[in-house]
Amino acid sequence: MHILGPFTLDIAGEREWLLTNGLGGYASATLCGMLTRRYHGLLVAALQPPGNRHVLVAKLEETLHREGQAVPMATNEYPGTCYPEGYHYLDEVVFDGIQVVMRFTAGAMPGENSTCVRYRNLGTVAYDLELTPLVNARDFHGETAARSISFDISRTDWLDGMQLHLRPAWMGDGFWLYAEAGTWHDDPVWYYDMIYRWETRRGLGDRDNHFSPGHLWATLAPGDDITITLTTQPQGDTPAESLPVEVGCHPGDPEAIVLLRHAATSFLVNRRTVIAGYHWFGDWGRDTMIALPGLCLPTGCAGDAATILRTFAASRQRGLLPNVFSDSGEGGAYNAVDASLWFVYAVDRYIQATGNRALVEELRPALEEIIFAYRDGTDYGIGMAPDGLINADAPGWQLTWMDAKVGDWVVTPRAGKPVEVNALWYNALRVMEAFAHEFNWPNPYGALAEQARESFNAFWYADGDYLYDVFGDTPDARLRPNQIFAVSLPHSPLDYPRARAVVDAVTHHLLTPYGLRTLAPDDPEYRGHYGGDQWSRDGAYHQGTAWAWLMGPYIEAYLRIHGHTPEAKAHGRALLQPLLAHIRDAGIGSISEIFDGDPPHAPNGAISQAWSVAEVLRVWELCRG
Repeated sequence: MHILGPFTLDIAGEREWLLTNGLGGYASATLCGMLTRRYHGLLVAALQPPGNRHVLVAKLEETLHREGQAVPMATNEYPGTCYPEGYHYLDEVVFDGIQVVMRFTAGAMPGENSTCVRYRNLGTVAYDLELTPLVNARDFHGETAARSISFDISRTDWLDGMQLHLRPAWMGDGFWLYAEAGTWHDDPVWYYDMIYRWETRRGLGDRDNHFSPGHLWATLAPGDDITITLTTQPQGDTPAESLPVEVGCHPGDPEAIVLLRHAATSFLVNRRTVIAGYHWFGDWGRDTMIALPGLCLPTGCAGDAATILRTFAASRQRGLLPNVFSDSGEGGAYNAVDASLWFVYAVDRYIQATGNRALVEELRPALEEIIFAYRDGTDYGIGMAPDGLINADAPGWQLTWMDAKVGDWVVTPRAGKPVEVNALWYNALRVMEAFAHEFNWPNPYGALAEQARESFNAFWYADGDYLYDVFGDTPDARLRPNQIFAVSLPHSPLDYPRARAVVDAVTHHLLTPYGLRTLAPDDPEYRGHYGGDQWSRDGAYHQGTAWAWLMGPYIEAYLRIHGHTPEAKAHGRALLQPLLAHIRDAGIGSISEIFDGDPPHAPNGAISQAWSVAEVLRVWELCRG
């Protein structure tokens, strides 16, 4: 992908790049190198992969010197001003999913908390390059108070370069800066009050301070280059596990699909779990199971999919998969009613794609435990009601994917029988019924599925010609996208007329160019813009905000209703075009988490979301001509 200048600050400072290392760490900034989020940095290390992420090196400040003239190439934002304004010198950015090329080349090294930055003189005269590292040692969710961190700093010079070793008091071995050439000059100084404009918009702490230990000077003749390595690895150490991922592509795929295949692998961590999104998400059970078919199966990573399924199966408790693992990797939270049912879905999609029946037998204990735990009842009030449908009610907890909660305010309470949970329950029972027939297991699943299918009729809201979102003592008739799963999943509990009515209702009220709204615009609680402080953002998160990942089930439901004809597939590909074009707009080469429900549907949330990327890749395969 080529992005050509000239660049304004709003263009160069709003679009972001991200390169990951397979451990949960990454390097990320804007096109011009300006930091606009607390989460940006050249070395953001996962000290306990995939969690405990810390910003160690925020950036390198570049200045070119020639004949007494200094040209600063960096860009920073401070209160009331932008200085330096290096974005004026940015002519072109090239991104291919593996590296980003500007005036320099930066790449995150697989299997290590390391980032390499290369500077090359493409001109016709020699320049002196001055590099000023801005370092930190903070959790990536926070900010650093001025002079609150002290470093033990040592330097070793070699004939062909130098190393700088920085050790914050809490970090043990610390981290290193290696340079293959140049001369180091000590000049310890703090950079105060750097502004993160995205955190301002999000109502979070938006001022940060960075420490610089000094400057590196190197003379670059025409054609010369210099590489700087930022790392938590001592020189000469070999990472315990290198994780390059070969990406499977089809001849003739558009550039956007190729880039999204590369983006898909960025979420695979240690080939055992999935980061739900960058910059701030960890590994979530629900997100992992939804994203797994699209991340792994179209990209040639089926082996990773099997390992991930085994990992989560081993982490189950009383039939529940973890909603999220703790950042330290010790234990997890199990407050998800749907994650385990998505696990059954993911196993089925994996088997259908690979034919690896041996994995079904291996995962049989987990699959059976899930079904019987839901049938007999498990934690968080999750269990089968007498009518054969799944009820979930744990006061104060959000158990479905619509999980926004601020303090004691549950923004979208869905206690009772959520429609997508029961669509997933019916699908899981039919999947298990098919497995039981094929592998000669005991088969209570067919009778349970028939009961669930008959009872599912209670979700029909005749006055609106669509499905209730939650059925219970007071059915919730708000028009939400969760009903689309009753059509899109491999096994649907609906007859054709009702399935078509659901797709029509979702099309007319919820469909946007970038996904499905979470609430119909004519609802009094609809919020068409996502922004502001946490109360404002979470108040809109599932009250009208459009989610890109929902375009996947919508297109699959459309194909089911209209048949997998060439015309229907062409319509599906057309629906994906805005999302494919979006890869140039926010996180380049990837797809954002959410978009405003109102036009022009501005992107928001995380700049690179696993299930957004995965669902586009998955349904692209369904829509091939």
